[in-house]
Amino acid sequence: MFWLAAFALGLSPSLGWAQTQSKVQAAPAAKSQSDLSLLPGPIIVTPPGGLKVQAAKTTTIWPWESTGETPDPAIRFGRLENGMRYAIQRDDNKEGEVAMRFRIDAGSAFEEDHQLGYAHFLEHMAFNGSKNVPEGELIKRMERLGAAFGRHVNASTSTNETIYKFDLPKADEGRLELALDLFRETADRLTLAQDAIDREKGIVSNEQISRASPMADRFKERQKLFYPHVRDTHRSPIGTIASIEATSSASLRAFYERWYRPERAILVIVGAVDVDATEAMIKERFASWKPALDEPNPQEPSKGQWEENKLAVYIDRSNTLPEEFVIEAERPDPRLFERGSREEESIRSSVRTLTFNIVNRRLGLAAKQGDPPPLLSASYGGPFAGPDNAAGMGWRAQFDFVPRNRDWQGGMKAIALEMRRILRDGISQEERDRAIADWTRERPSSGFSDFFDGTGGKADSILWALSSNWTPMAKQDRATRRAQLLREYEQVTVARLNEELRFYWQGVQPRFLITTQDPSVTEASVLALWREMLAAPIPPRQVIKPVRFQPVKLGPAGKLAGRWREPGLDADFVRFENGVTLVVKPNATKVTDPTQPKRPGQVALTVQLSAGWLAFGDSDALWAGLAEREWDLGGFGNLKASDMSEAFRDSALTPINRDIGLVRTSLTTETLLTNLNETLDVVLAQIVSPKLGTDSGQLYADRLKQFLVLRQLTAQDVLRQKRSSLYQTGSPIFESRTEEEVLQAFLNIDASQANERLLTILKDAPINVIIVGDIDLDTAIKAVDGRFGALPKRRGLDSGIAVAQKWRLTDGGGPPQVFQHGGKEDQALVHVAWQIQNIEKGPDTFRLDLLSEIFQIRANDVIREAFGQSYSPSVGTTRLPGYGDNVVLAVTAIVLPKDVESVEARIRTIAKELATNGPTEDEIARARTPLLENRAQDCEANECWVSTISDALAKRDIGEREARPWQDRSDSSPTQRALTRQDLQALAQRYFVDSRLIRAQVMPGAKQGESGPN
Repeated sequence: MFWLAAFALGLSPSLGWAQTQSKVQAAPAAKSQSDLSLLPGPIIVTPPGGLKVQAAKTTTIWPWESTGETPDPAIRFGRLENGMRYAIQRDDNKEGEVAMRFRIDAGSAFEEDHQLGYAHFLEHMAFNGSKNVPEGELIKRMERLGAAFGRHVNASTSTNETIYKFDLPKADEGRLELALDLFRETADRLTLAQDAIDREKGIVSNEQISRASPMADRFKERQKLFYPHVRDTHRSPIGTIASIEATSSASLRAFYERWYRPERAILVIVGAVDVDATEAMIKERFASWKPALDEPNPQEPSKGQWEENKLAVYIDRSNTLPEEFVIEAERPDPRLFERGSREEESIRSSVRTLTFNIVNRRLGLAAKQGDPPPLLSASYGGPFAGPDNAAGMGWRAQFDFVPRNRDWQGGMKAIALEMRRILRDGISQEERDRAIADWTRERPSSGFSDFFDGTGGKADSILWALSSNWTPMAKQDRATRRAQLLREYEQVTVARLNEELRFYWQGVQPRFLITTQDPSVTEASVLALWREMLAAPIPPRQVIKPVRFQPVKLGPAGKLAGRWREPGLDADFVRFENGVTLVVKPNATKVTDPTQPKRPGQVALTVQLSAGWLAFGDSDALWAGLAEREWDLGGFGNLKASDMSEAFRDSALTPINRDIGLVRTSLTTETLLTNLNETLDVVLAQIVSPKLGTDSGQLYADRLKQFLVLRQLTAQDVLRQKRSSLYQTGSPIFESRTEEEVLQAFLNIDASQANERLLTILKDAPINVIIVGDIDLDTAIKAVDGRFGALPKRRGLDSGIAVAQKWRLTDGGGPPQVFQHGGKEDQALVHVAWQIQNIEKGPDTFRLDLLSEIFQIRANDVIREAFGQSYSPSVGTTRLPGYGDNVVLAVTAIVLPKDVESVEARIRTIAKELATNGPTEDEIARARTPLLENRAQDCEANECWVSTISDALAKRDIGEREARPWQDRSDSSPTQRALTRQDLQALAQRYFVDSRLIRAQVMPGAKQGESGPN
């Protein structure tokens, strides 16, 4: 589908490219000294009146009825006489799943000043009573049919739309009919009873509280500062506490009846359905839907006015974000007021994307120049579409940097001079050709395409296209699409790229968004330095000579010492004489569409060293973070860090993720089979000859300091910080420390010692090479034997697991531990957990999963629905780190401070009632059916199998030689089906005991640098 490719390229549905040059007008160049634009010259302005943008009127016309395009024949499109539209696509997925989306073309931007939050509140009320479904019954009915609330039954509200989402495990047993009935109830049958509204106010208010943070407040402040006359700025979907409390049945119904109309609705169904029968069901249910008000479809409100970019310096000294300097320019775009053909839109998107990619690469190279460079990082961002990234008004471009050692003056000069150089000299033909080659190069498919191949992804994609007034078209095969792109790229000339670049900066006054604690950064100092930089001569661009990567040369290929197959895994294990183990699992790339040409072979790869930070004790693990950063930022082999970009400029290598874990250190990536040898060469060089520096310590300390500040700003963040100390003891890593203590511990790290520890792991730890994908054993051996198989035999390294065996659970049954956060005063958190010992993977885990789901259902029914004290109480299990099978079942709820004690009491009451009386049969059915219908499938993706095998080998390395996690994925159905009410009651009696009870509360009130008592 072309529109899908457009989506992947970031193509906005509201762009227009046709006859753009005739639409652009030039104003006289500014000659005043107040002109601080990066590029002098005439500013590109919109036509008179162009800044006032009216939202497009909702239409019941299909996009192809005006464009003449041919929609995807695999999709059945229909339009009822009342104007409601629908799309049905049969998708014969093996699970039998069905995805349903019901969209109403109305969101928070449609609210009047006295209706703030109504669109979102109405979304909530769709689940709280209608003509044929009593309050609280909708979710229960869906759960009984296998669709769990939150995961499979949900809804969302944005500024321009409200979408109701059902994901059904199957269409049989009345599921599809019930789901359609529930959507029909939402259309015009909601009761909106005042008592139900009053009960829901607490949930909606709590949702607002749970999402609140100082960072979110700052974002809203910036929106109001920069976009005061744009409607979306003042229409946050969540509304305000005052508007929520004032909501009445009459006022909410007025919004409901005005905007919930059939001509504003689209229904999309994708899955294992009978298309004819499904269409008949839709007609039978929705043909009777008529607007509640006898009036035409109302005019949509104006989006407001987007003003020209004005010079401004915004300095944030709140110390809630890392130091960063952003210089941005925003431009109303006359090309947004009409849409060109599909090909013209695609070309326009390519121009924007390639321009930003080229400039971003230039700035990345500039950040590495100098000794040392004045920049720690630099990037070019965009194109961002309009205020709040909403397309329809214009675009925003920005470049940003983080200074080294707080030398913001040197950093700003370096990056601004590079931007001036790019604007003066322009993008070159070589840069254009290289960018296109890189954009069209074949790469591993990754999980992105898998999303759109899934049932839910297809439904979302169809809905996105229709709501954006695009025609959903048949999916093109890769060869056809690539050929089309190459034809389009012929029209992406250097001149066009430079025109795009100048559009943002020529004559445009910059806006500075700065986050810093440096007192020398003021509006006057920033503007003075900017003027100085604009007057400075631009030096010629430094030509960087590429350095060719030279693979590590080892001795003769290693010899095999043994080979075997692993039961239940269908994988070959090979041991070389030097002790390196190779695991090869053939896993053919999933073919979701047999009409598409076969993709080139692809594999996932992990090289795992059998030692992690625990090999050096558990006194502290912070050294691993510093060493890992030096490993990331340094070079390897014959390459310095500054050589990397040019050395691999024409390579199709994908990023390699490095991780120093508890008992293993790993390098993980995915690659095409044709690039496997080059990938192995690079991974080998990073292990055998890394270049580790010692100059990232200050950067890491600065970032850590900011991160520690961030961890105080919400109740959830404080809990995450303190959580490990709640459950386990016996090691310094479980000690609860203040932010200052953590930072001081990091500053005390010897960077050279940290690097030596990493080098010891890389030199001595046993190596496992895991390859999964389109590969056979002989090919894998040939690729590995001359590389890892040729390494000298390793000495081995104690994993340190004996240290972890000394870790133990904390004492339970005590009073709650009370912490404090430094964020919103109306946000608090309750955390109640039970430590559960000796829960092995397999049946024990499956039983606990069902009990956890039952607890989740009752927590929703009691805490959320009955008392409205928390938006989303969360129940889940966590397997604790270390040696053993200890698990925690925890309940967490964001609440008002005044509700902390009562909510904790309700959680404990639920546990006691489950232990005393057991769950009801209805609760068991509502919990068990979604688990059975949506149980985790066996691994299919290469990355999943690599992770699974890596886990197994890590466990064997620490002595759990019986561990075969691929067998832990055995079917949970028999165990969970067999559990009776009495069985579950017995489990509750065994697990929910006060001696293993852990309680924590997070309250507002911490000052900066604190998180309350420890």
